[in-house]
Amino acid sequence: MQRLMDILYYILGILFNVCFTVVLITMTVVITLTAFAFGTGLFVENLEGREDHEIILEIPDGRDTMAVAELLYEHGLIENRWLFVFQARLNGSYRWFRSDTFLLNTNMGSGAIMQTLQEIPELPPGDEVRVTIPEGMTLRQIAEHTAHLDYWTAQEFLTAAAGEFHHTFLHDVPQRPNRLQGYLFPNTYFLPENPTPVDLIVRMLDEFERVFFNVFAFEPGAEFSSDEIVIIASIIEREMNADFDMPLASAVIQNRLRQNLRLEMYSTVQYVVDRPRNMITQTDLQVQSPYNTFIHHGLPAGPIASPGLRALEAAMHPAAATYPDFIEVNYTRFVLRDDGSGRHDFY
Repeated sequence: MQRLMDILYYILGILFNVCFTVVLITMTVVITLTAFAFGTGLFVENLEGREDHEIILEIPDGRDTMAVAELLYEHGLIENRWLFVFQARLNGSYRWFRSDTFLLNTNMGSGAIMQTLQEIPELPPGDEVRVTIPEGMTLRQIAEHTAHLDYWTAQEFLTAAAGEFHHTFLHDVPQRPNRLQGYLFPNTYFLPENPTPVDLIVRMLDEFERVFFNVFAFEPGAEFSSDEIVIIASIIEREMNADFDMPLASAVIQNRLRQNLRLEMYSTVQYVVDRPRNMITQTDLQVQSPYNTFIHHGLPAGPIASPGLRALEAAMHPAAATYPDFIEVNYTRFVLRDDGSGRHDFY
């Protein structure tokens, strides 16, 4: 009898171990599948319902992964900044984000965005010369900058820029000296072998047309004409160091125009006298020029530089429109802080 009981207990022990093992394996599988589903929910984005909207995004030099994620989040390209940084850390992308201007779309996933931010652009077929034009350059500065390519002189570039170009938007630009100033969009361009100044100028005008009228979809009939928007943007570009301050500077400029106050922008005087801002004197502020906003009301006679993406965006969307929390922005002046931050205080 005792032997029979021992055998029974032995069989029951085996059955218990088998059942326990089966339960343990089942729980492990369930937990694994649940974790996988949760992880998939984190890393696989639901792109359904997202608008198909192109966005030009500029990644400045020295931005770390979190700063890049902040820019992407601000433009509605990602939904979670920390998750983007985590994914970039996992796949190693965070080491290779380039500083450049990128064309992205709101229906792109994080993986596609990371790939775009890492890709080194290939020269288009037949194009062998690469040149980068920074924001805020005057026409003459662009001429001198590109003369370093050794394909033309600065004067040859200026002579070419004074010629006739047949872009539709130029019909609304008045005849004036340096007529193309402000309309040569700062970006990186690829030129054919042995290029001419016209090769670059046409590409820059094409890019301005694409960004201003297609990406931003500027439409006539607004409070300011397209030329006035470019003039305002050029002042913003030369006055502001921080992108975040640009919409507020735009509000200041437009408020002063509406109140018939002289703009009194040092950048316009700097354009006339062609000296560093810290060398401008009280006598300079009285120099006779249609560009001097210390002695003339309204906008200067034309753009004072080539505005970049952020400045154009700020000119079209000043702070009152950009920041819904501000019911109305009544600022009419700004002052550079003395803390070395490059930021401004607005009053």
